Amino acid sequence: LQLSYLLIFVCYFSNSLVKNVTKYNHKGKLQLKSRSEIIKSIANKRIKDELSKLLKVVVPAIDLKNPYIHEDLEIKRHFLVINETDLEKLYKIRGISSYEQAVTSVSADIVAYSQKIEDPERLDYELRTLEMFVDSYGRFMAGRTDKEGLLLNQKKVFESILFSFFSPFIWTIREMAVERREDENARADIPPFLVIAGASRMGKTYLLSFLSILTGAYGQRRYLEYNTRNSRFLKEFISRYLETEHITPIFVDEIDKDYFTSKRTTGSPWGEAFVKGYVNSRTGKHPCLIATTNAQFSADRQIVRRIYYLELTKTIDDKKISEAARHQQQVLKRANDRLFKDFTYRILQYLNSGYTFDAKPNADFLELGRKVFNDYYQYLGREKPPWIADVRMDLVGLEEQGRKIWKTFYATKKSAFTDNKNDMIVDLNTIVGGKKEIEKYISLYLPSSVLDRVDGSIAIFRKKEFLQFINEEQKVSFFDKFRKIIKRS
Repeated sequence: LQLSYLLIFVCYFSNSLVKNVTKYNHKGKLQLKSRSEIIKSIANKRIKDELSKLLKVVVPAIDLKNPYIHEDLEIKRHFLVINETDLEKLYKIRGISSYEQAVTSVSADIVAYSQKIEDPERLDYELRTLEMFVDSYGRFMAGRTDKEGLLLNQKKVFESILFSFFSPFIWTIREMAVERREDENARADIPPFLVIAGASRMGKTYLLSFLSILTGAYGQRRYLEYNTRNSRFLKEFISRYLETEHITPIFVDEIDKDYFTSKRTTGSPWGEAFVKGYVNSRTGKHPCLIATTNAQFSADRQIVRRIYYLELTKTIDDKKISEAARHQQQVLKRANDRLFKDFTYRILQYLNSGYTFDAKPNADFLELGRKVFNDYYQYLGREKPPWIADVRMDLVGLEEQGRKIWKTFYATKKSAFTDNKNDMIVDLNTIVGGKKEIEKYISLYLPSSVLDRVDGSIAIFRKKEFLQFINEEQKVSFFDKFRKIIKRS
């Protein structure tokens, strides 16, 4: 990648520019300068301006060998260390030889991260900031009469916060699951990927900004922005980052579904094979990926079950856009990472006290995080908000959405459903139309117990399971009733 990066500059300007973008390190090896060093070394204003633009395109390729101190990803973000071993590792990366030396030369941005909030008033303040944020996903949204739908939307927003807070410990829970079940395949049930889907004006980017600030990112670059110009560099950078032991989550806005669904061959740094391999086989410490995407996200069920998928369904009311924007700015100004520091402190207390994960398939791997939030409200003597769910929201949300969707299809498009003894033949083109839409409604919104097989635009459902799923009674014909009576007699 560094060679590719260098070639871009060589082709774009001339060979004379090479000296401006490279330098020799202490081992005498040629390496790229940092972005700021490159800009400073160029006197020509036109070239400097053009180079600045180009750097924005290729910046994810810079310094991939050491993502711990990657200039863009880690700018003004605390390196997340939760114990002395991690702290010592960080100082060694920064050139400090030992933990003892680190203690005597602590800098403001390199500190042991987890810190308990001792003052109840401060804890209350931080929780109310979080409440202001989540409440906005009901207060400013269209469809105010759909109270159930608004509450479900808010639950998914909080679930995104919970996953982000708990992400530094997901690797631990994955290892616990393997040990508890004595099965390496247990890792696949605990996804290190969170995908927040939704159409425009649903508050996805605002959510990502809030999540990144809460977990320690400050400044203008709180997350990585995905676009067609930088997609290849960014996908490769993300995958390299995921292979490190860095447990700070990585945030990406509007990631292409191709990162998860591409049919690239094994060994590719992205695509279906990479996602399956990473979720199934990644051992030890590792980070989590938290990304937003558009509402057209669809994938094979084998990929969906390896992703913690939350889809927002409510858009901002046209009449409240200005008010919502002012509220968002107010919340972002209040936001900080104090609650996250306290959260990691409390999680460590539970882990050090012998907590064990149940590890059953589809078990709630975020349950310890839910317990910490329950502790907060119990300690403060306050009632817990209704949007703090007690169960996994990826399963609840998708199943409930799927039930409503397929129940509506069955009621309004009866001609697409044909009984065939124990099966039901479904003409998918009549219902949704379009390959992408078919993939979405089959992979995301239909339980695997219902689907027998799909052949093009025709699906075969197991009739009994399908009718139970949509809460419809299976109608029994007069002749079937008569046969049962005869058998009994």
